[in-house]
Amino acid sequence: MTVATDLDGTYGWAMLQDPPPTVCISGRTWAEYDNVARTVAATMPLYIRGEGVYGDQEHAGQFKAAMCDALNVTRFYEDDPVQADIIRRLNMDVEVVVR
Repeated sequence: MTVATDLDGTYGWAMLQDPPPTVCISGRTWAEYDNVARTVAATMPLYIRGEGVYGDQEHAGQFKAAMCDALNVTRFYEDDPVQADIIRRLNMDVEVVVR
């Protein structure tokens, strides 16, 4: 079972869940890659969207859904209901837990 989490607003909470995440998938762009992202990347694989516009929930959700598919994620911790719905719609086999 591969468990993943979003970064912003979710990572710390997700680490307290059972089971905890083993990978982080973020909708951040490269311009938003900061010390928080570096710290998380030092503890687990971190996948970020890289390109795009800040705050673009649709594309961030699509990126997360695609990564969930590529990494065979079975559970994803998310705090944004818009992105959670996109992940659910595009990955029916992923259990999305909303904070």
